Amino acid sequence: MKFLVADDHELFLQGLEFVLKKEYPDAKLVLTNDYSSIINILNKQNDFDLLITDLAMPGGNWLEALKKIH
Repeated sequence: MKFLVADDHELFLQGLEFVLKKEYPDAKLVLTNDYSSIINILNKQNDFDLLITDLAMPGGNWLEALKKIH
């Protein structure tokens, strides 16, 4: 499995990384902390099985950013 995980709070992001690695040890994780990075990553890689994201992050309005991500 391949996960894209985004949150602008480093501690929360590290916690998600820890839990996901524990539950899915063979999974590939890509971590980021703003909407602009999510869009850039998805433009280069679109084979993620799951995107976990915070709604209130830098880099854009959450509704507009989610429309772009979709």
